[in-house]
Amino acid sequence: MRPLDLSKLRLFYEIARQRNMTRAAEKLNVSQPALSQALADLEYNLKSKLFHRLSRGMSLTVQGERLFVFAENIMQQTESFEKSFHEKGEEIAGEIKIATLPFLGSGWLIPHLAEFLEKYPKINPKIFRRSENIDFTKTDIAILPLIPHQPDLIQHHLFTVQGQLFASPAYLEEFGRPQTLEELDHHQLITYGENYSSPYGSPNWLISLGRTSIDQFRKSYFEINSIHGMWRSAQEGLGIAELPNYSTILDSGLEKVLPDTVGLETSIYYIFPKGREKSKKINLLLEYLSTKGK
Repeated sequence: MRPLDLSKLRLFYEIARQRNMTRAAEKLNVSQPALSQALADLEYNLKSKLFHRLSRGMSLTVQGERLFVFAENIMQQTESFEKSFHEKGEEIAGEIKIATLPFLGSGWLIPHLAEFLEKYPKINPKIFRRSENIDFTKTDIAILPLIPHQPDLIQHHLFTVQGQLFASPAYLEEFGRPQTLEELDHHQLITYGENYSSPYGSPNWLISLGRTSIDQFRKSYFEINSIHGMWRSAQEGLGIAELPNYSTILDSGLEKVLPDTVGLETSIYYIFPKGREKSKKINLLLEYLSTKGK
């Protein structure tokens, strides 16, 4: 067997990510016949079939899965080295790509960036809304809940939030302030829609508080699959909402309802690949954000 051709490994990696030869060829800016030949050469050299060819795309074989894990690690290390290599000795400038949750980006990160960017005006942030399947070959940092079982990532804890109940002063003046969980039965409740997966605990928390079975759950008054939408709905006086207790929300004029009742904790981390720990941009932003709390 000849030594593994790293240029063909990169082509294989993109095919495996796209699971489609045509899309991979477009991404790589090569012709489809040339890409097919490169894959055939790689399979011949490895004496292994790497893909099952399907009517609607491709899937990895067992050997293909093994090679993909190896290729992904190589691609991430290469990307990390290239970025850290070019940063050394240079002015702190250029793009910094950040993947994060929608509300975490708009409600927490963006309000805190102005001061940082005033100090480092030649850094250009690019923020992507993403919660899973982070590709660190295309992302510098993720600001998310902990990503488990990832020894190749460095994950610094930034802060922890909890779910709490909020309503506007106008709503509480009109409908009264509940003093017990039972009194929530007579209030307008703002919740996530059915089957919504919340990063901040159970989406059914507000309707199930104090209840022991599904058939006892309260009825939702207003549903919206967006934390920002729930926040705005509460501000407009539409009802009581469960929201994470970010400072943005605490300072928005809403009032806590049943303040001793809190939901699950969610810890937020500043995440980047090993190999980038000497990156000036990554470390400067980490140092800055670590002082901002929730």
